[in-house]
Order: sequence, then structure tokens, then C-alpha cells
Amino acid sequence: MNSVCRANRRRIGLLLPSANLVMEADFYRNLPETINLYTTHMCLTETTVAGEEKMLDEYVLPAARNIENVKPDVVVFGCTGAGALRGKQFEAALIKSISEITDAPVVSVMSTVKKEMDRAGVKCLIVVTPYVPFVDARLVGSLEEDGFEVLNISGLGISQSIQLGEVPGERIIEFTHQTSRGFHPDGIFIVCTNFPAMSVLPILPRQLPVPVFFSNQSTYNVVLETLENLAHLAAHWVGR
Repeated sequence: MNSVCRANRRRIGLLLPSANLVMEADFYRNLPETINLYTTHMCLTETTVAGEEKMLDEYVLPAARNIENVKPDVVVFGCTGAGALRGKQFEAALIKSISEITDAPVVSVMSTVKKEMDRAGVKCLIVVTPYVPFVDARLVGSLEEDGFEVLNISGLGISQSIQLGEVPGERIIEFTHQTSRGFHPDGIFIVCTNFPAMSVLPILPRQLPVPVFFSNQSTYNVVLETLENLAHLAAHWVGR
């Protein structure tokens, strides 16, 4: 019997905006049975600068205190837009606070995507979002702060959080081609953990000449890498 005792499974704690329809499901569809996912929600109804700032100021740290109860091995701050909103230093301080509360390493979406793009040698990119222009502008600032050149960014202009998760895959494909047409980037970043972009993963990358980075896929990859590193470290100390 290959099933793993629940008590022995690794635990991911996910801090997720309350109207997010997509990220939790994306993780569940892909996680091996050796890992469990536990989610706590942060109130966010409008994906605007004001809405995301309210979430950052009022709901993130209480959510971290809630997820600490399950003693997670790693915590995910699952909001791309909010992660870019106030710049690199603020995000680093926020991640540090969450880590101190939960006593676990914390993975943020923006940091994971940037990490994967760095590994792939991406310098200039196209960015596709479901957001309104003010959020897009903050996102560009965050990417440029880390040395990336944004050749073009386009958003669908959606401000209601729940509607981000209802965009059809066909529209995502069409909009990505529309946004990237005429440019020659090193990579394409499809933004937002509540954007059902993973539904086009088997299709869209094959249609484009450069790597495509998805918020949820990059986060998932780095979370698994973090858990593998923790397991390796534990084995090292047991071995000693």
C-alpha cells in the first residue's frame, strides 16, 4: 500500500485572497500524496490598488496567525499583485513577518517568478495580466526594480476579484498573442494566481518562441524545491 499516513505528510500553508478561485485548485491537481495543502483566506473583493493595500494592511498577518495553527513546513503568500504593490523592500519585510509568525520559510509569488526567469536568463519580457492599469503600473515598477525590462504590458482591466478566475482559456491565449505581437522578448510572464492560465499550459507555450512563466506554476515549482531542501537538510542532521 503506497498511501502515506496523514501525520507524516509535508504541509503547505497557503495565504490566499478570499475570492481566488484558481490557485488552490491548481495546487491540489498537481500535489503528490506526500504533501497536504491548508488554506487561510485574506479578504479581497476588488483587485485595485486600494483593495490590495487594505488586504496587506488588515488581513495578511491575521491570516498568517491562523495558518500557524497547522504548523506548516512552508507558507505561500499567494497574491502576485499585492506582492508587487509596494516594492521589493516592503515585500521582503512582509515575508519576514509572516515567517516569524508561522516559524516556517515563506514563498512569495513575485519572488518565485523572478527566480525562475533569472534561471532562464530572461532580461526583457512581455507581461500579460487580468488587472486594471494602476496595478499593472506597480507590477512594472517591481519588475524593473529587479533589473527586468518590460517591453510591453497589457491587462484585461478586471477589478472584481472573482471575475479574474472566470476568464476562459481561449481569451487568455488570444490576449497573450495580442500583447506579444511585434515584440521580441526573452520570456512572457502571465500574471495573477487567480487567472486560470494553467488551463492553457498544454497549448500556449508550444505556440510561442520563448519561455512562458505562470504565477501558479512558478510558485508550485519553488514550493516543491523548498520542501525538498528541507527534507535534505533534515536527513543531513539525522545522518550526523
